Amino acid sequence: MRLKISLFFLIPFLALSGCAHVEKSPTDQITIYYENGNVDDSGVDYPHFVKLQALNPSLFRDRGTKMINSSLFYSFCRELASANYTLSKDESIRWSGDYKMFFTIKGEFSDSLMLNKDNVYYSISKQKGVQLDSLSYVIRNAIEYFNMLTPEELSDFRAHDRYGVINYSYEFVDYDSLPPSLYTKIVLVPCR
Repeated sequence: MRLKISLFFLIPFLALSGCAHVEKSPTDQITIYYENGNVDDSGVDYPHFVKLQALNPSLFRDRGTKMINSSLFYSFCRELASANYTLSKDESIRWSGDYKMFFTIKGEFSDSLMLNKDNVYYSISKQKGVQLDSLSYVIRNAIEYFNMLTPEELSDFRAHDRYGVINYSYEFVDYDSLPPSLYTKIVLVPCR
């Protein structure tokens, strides 16, 4: 417990520290797709995003590549690799609702995962889930995910109730003036 609390305060500090040099290994990356509001959640399959984006690029908003501190990047990967996945598929995805995130991790630890708003990661390769509250909070914060949510939407998140939000600054976006998109994509790469 003490280690988790220490990691919770250490990881945001590491995430905010500067990136001076990109690592040489281009294979280490985390591609994240997250839902932009009302997405059909009737299925529980992991979408084939590359194919979907090739067929209909207007469904995606691309935020590009973001470098994050390598300590944060690799601790995120290690935490997901070593987690005790015990929740069944039904327990992991049953209340997914809106705000799902999809991770494709490439590198030393490779997997595809779904994350719901209750901070449950469902591993496609393991066919099991695990709840990781602080890790979910830190990764959402690192990609500034919370900033796209209104204060009302933010209250739907378990992390908000438990931890509050670091660096929350709601940025109003006039979605009516933007082309409609179902998903936002961002790629995370480690730096030093």
